[in-house]
Amino acid sequence: MFESLRKKAVKSSLALSILLFVIGIVLIAVSWKGAYYTVTGYADFSKISAEDLKGQKVDLEVTQNYGYYLERYERNTKTNTRKTTSYSCVIPTGDEEYFMGIKFPTSYEDEMDKILDSTIDGDLSESVSLSGTVRKMGSEEYKYFHDFFEDYFTDDEIDAITIPYYIDVTSNKLLDEIAFSAFFVIGIGLIVFGILRIVNASNGKTLKDLKNTISEAGMSESYAESDFNSAAVFTKNGDFRLGRIFTFYMQGSKPQAIINSKIQWVYQTTTTHRTNGIKTGTTYNLMVYVDGHKNPVSIMMPNEAILLEILRKIDAAFPWVVVGYTDELKKMYTKNRAEFLELRYNKVEHTVVEPF
Repeated sequence: MFESLRKKAVKSSLALSILLFVIGIVLIAVSWKGAYYTVTGYADFSKISAEDLKGQKVDLEVTQNYGYYLERYERNTKTNTRKTTSYSCVIPTGDEEYFMGIKFPTSYEDEMDKILDSTIDGDLSESVSLSGTVRKMGSEEYKYFHDFFEDYFTDDEIDAITIPYYIDVTSNKLLDEIAFSAFFVIGIGLIVFGILRIVNASNGKTLKDLKNTISEAGMSESYAESDFNSAAVFTKNGDFRLGRIFTFYMQGSKPQAIINSKIQWVYQTTTTHRTNGIKTGTTYNLMVYVDGHKNPVSIMMPNEAILLEILRKIDAAFPWVVVGYTDELKKMYTKNRAEFLELRYNKVEHTVVEPF
């Protein structure tokens, strides 16, 4: 029994662990560079050559703005109005050998306008400190960027004096650093947790609760194994078994057991799931109230037919258990437990009705 349950626990752990690995890898992939720069610090834009800009996270002091080449906006189709979300301007590279772009939120519009005026006047008295990520321009953005120079230069000259990159300015560097670091740590944590799940299932640690329940019942493991092997099996995968002494079930990847003589009340719950008002599925659960447990045990069933069969079996074999739900029973169990227990639990011998 224990070896088969250990293998079942390993198998159950694999699916979720693989999902955790995938999510963890994705989080690390999208955040590792940001987390790296959070630790090492952003690069100084003025000290990076144009050839080394790609993908860098940079701090920069903008003192020159040669004009706007792109405005991005969102349109509200209901009101037919639009809201500008960002602007793009032409600035020199850190070594001032080429021209490139800078994309910034609208909150920096006033500062960049002042820098544009200062650049036109030639005094360079205005500046603003920004941080962002160097990205390559897409084809559409590069068209607008290229068009900016067409009145002054030929195509060959434009290619010679520009690079197709822009700095994507962050609106809040600190929040970005916190987010990148958090995603990276969470990604690592999910991978480690997934590994630990498999390790714990492989070495039998997931059997701890089951063994504790067997010990609580005062039974030997061999006796429990005999009860497991002779138990009524209700699901194809054998995840739910009703024995004379124990009810065996899987809780995620953990094999569990309930001492049948301590069961007080069982009933069915049915939950209909909907997305945008459309039914997407129904789940069925066996609710089991156990003496000494504050909350009921909820065991998911593959379908309603199996759940009803289990309830009929419990009702026939365990006469001390109240089977079925009414609001009156719920109120009695919650408000007057002693009265509820007098219905069956305290009045009937906890002896299995044969034939089982």
